[in-house]
Amino acid sequence: MKKKYYLILLLVLNVVTVKSVLSDVNSPLQSITNEVDRSNMFGLQEQPRICDNIIRCDSGVTPQIVAELCGRLGVKSFRLGMNLSWVLEFNNAGVLTYKDENIQKFKSFEALLRQNGVQNIMLTNTAYMYPYGYSRSYWTVVPKLGSELYVKFLKQIEQSYKMIAEVFPDVTYFEVGNELNAPRGINLCKEGYIGGATEEQNAQFLFTTSEQSQIAADICYYANRGIKSVNPNGKVVTPGPYMGNKIELKAYLNTFYEHIKSGYLPTCKLDSGVREIPYSVTPSDYFEYLNWHPYIQGAYTEDWLAMNDSLYQIAIDHDDAGRKILITEFGYYDSYLDRREKLIADVCVPAITALTDRLKNIEAVYIFKMFNSTTSSSMTEQTYGIFDSPLQSLGMRPKPIALSLLYHYNGADANPDSLYKYMKSHSCPEIQPSNNGYINEGTPSTSLVQNVWGMQIKSSPGFTRYGYLEFPLLNIDYASKKIDFKIFLAGPNTPAPNTTDNIDGSGLKLSINAVDYTFDNTLTWNNKTIPTTTNEVLVGEIPLTNANKDNWISIDVTSIAKKKKALGESSIRFRLASENSSLMLQFRQMRLNNGIWESGAYYPRLVQDSTIGMQVMRSQVISSLDNQYTQDLIVYPTISNNQITINGVNVQVFDIYGRLVLNKKIVDNTLKISGLKNGIYIVKTEAGLGRFIKR
Repeated sequence: MKKKYYLILLLVLNVVTVKSVLSDVNSPLQSITNEVDRSNMFGLQEQPRICDNIIRCDSGVTPQIVAELCGRLGVKSFRLGMNLSWVLEFNNAGVLTYKDENIQKFKSFEALLRQNGVQNIMLTNTAYMYPYGYSRSYWTVVPKLGSELYVKFLKQIEQSYKMIAEVFPDVTYFEVGNELNAPRGINLCKEGYIGGATEEQNAQFLFTTSEQSQIAADICYYANRGIKSVNPNGKVVTPGPYMGNKIELKAYLNTFYEHIKSGYLPTCKLDSGVREIPYSVTPSDYFEYLNWHPYIQGAYTEDWLAMNDSLYQIAIDHDDAGRKILITEFGYYDSYLDRREKLIADVCVPAITALTDRLKNIEAVYIFKMFNSTTSSSMTEQTYGIFDSPLQSLGMRPKPIALSLLYHYNGADANPDSLYKYMKSHSCPEIQPSNNGYINEGTPSTSLVQNVWGMQIKSSPGFTRYGYLEFPLLNIDYASKKIDFKIFLAGPNTPAPNTTDNIDGSGLKLSINAVDYTFDNTLTWNNKTIPTTTNEVLVGEIPLTNANKDNWISIDVTSIAKKKKALGESSIRFRLASENSSLMLQFRQMRLNNGIWESGAYYPRLVQDSTIGMQVMRSQVISSLDNQYTQDLIVYPTISNNQITINGVNVQVFDIYGRLVLNKKIVDNTLKISGLKNGIYIVKTEAGLGRFIKR
């Protein structure tokens, strides 16, 4: 009868839960009753290559580099994946033992983290140990709830965590699972589930939300029991839930508490109706910290804050007010887009600040994660890093978000230079035009690969000849500081026809226009598109003299090239023209060098900066300013939303990209900053340099 009663109770609880999760409007949040320590708020996750058989990152992400960068960033809490199956195994006698070599490598990494200032280390697990000899259809299978095998599975978890806590006595937190409520059986499923089968085929082997939360509660209890038996100070963190569906998320957290309060957990062996382990309705017997993953991919909103409020409200509604919280995953993906990197740098810190101001019982927020993972099968998973991957062209480049976090947690005077230690020199490819580009308006063009390639530009009453060029954007690198369009003006050392007219003092200019229409190498006077202000935009003009002959002509096209690539366009097209003039400009791809005609080396091209990107440019700007001004500028307060006091009159303010955003004279040493966006700024006066945060 008890079992039937328990099932009926769960059905009733599920009905109540569904009604309670449809809205984020709840009773007012209560005051915090547990002591909260925020001294280790800055958390980070990364999975370096600790062991050769554990590959969760790109090559080059070593324990030494991860620990060192944690120190340079000022990270105080670290989330480290350590699946139980990575460090434990059964011997031939069926006895659970340590994988000693792997254990030592994890302990060495723990020591490196502590040497670099990390105070709290959290071990998180996604692969449990199962009873010896148990064979299952898929690696995330959990035995039938309530069965003898299920109880053995839970006892195996208790033993596993006892052994882990014993060998890692200084580890503070144990996150005993991850996203156990994920859909489609990703992290929990029933026996019979087959990897690679269709959703329809696996549907019968999925747990309900209530079953997922019961398993999570049982796992927490047994893990906590094992940890506390050898380390009373060890703390269990609830498995961070999957947050794809708000209603299901809240139902999961509701039933998680309701299972605990039901009086039927932990699940255990019954001997003649007597429980082997007394039931517990006390959440602290199961866990120390609540945990969730409130990802958001833009600026925070009130709805997002209310959603987080509503999750904590569930704890309050179950008489667990004051329960402390860890946010074990929080981050943004940028999809390799420069504009996304800038957005993330602007919105990340305000979101963390708003959330931790709202929920005073949050002790740490763990950024997911340190490095991009270019080998991940998911594009979004690839670009969550606050640093580029070692496999990317710039190496371990700190993204703007890394600088924002550095200043937020360490103050406006923090020095970012050391974050660039592992960034490597970079060579961006030059880009030649496609054969679809110009060639001579008025006659069908020849292919660019032929030696006869040339272009004539003239614009006079009754006669015009434009040049047209198309460049593919595939190899445009967002990290390039500058992208130049270059073309070679034929002169005396270039095969005829070349520019023979005297152009000194002529006022002649070459104009480069980015066009939105297409063309191909059949272009003639009769079928060309008429230029208008709506189908093209002037990129720039270059004054020409005789000194330009037999030389490259160059113009900056960085902004338009990156913009078109960001919009998903595959190419950028230019129209070249000159002002009204009787002079003819000749562009060729051959020239005479020491009596030898060089062919093919002078095609028009896009040349990308070959060293560094925007973030290093910012660092260089600030470094050059630092070299000019050695005095310390007094800035007070260093965090403000309205005005700051500084010693100086002539004031320049730069953002973290090195861009000048404010240039003015002030009186009474007071600078109004209310008009600036939230972020980190460098201020320069005749007295020196300083930094402040607008918040």
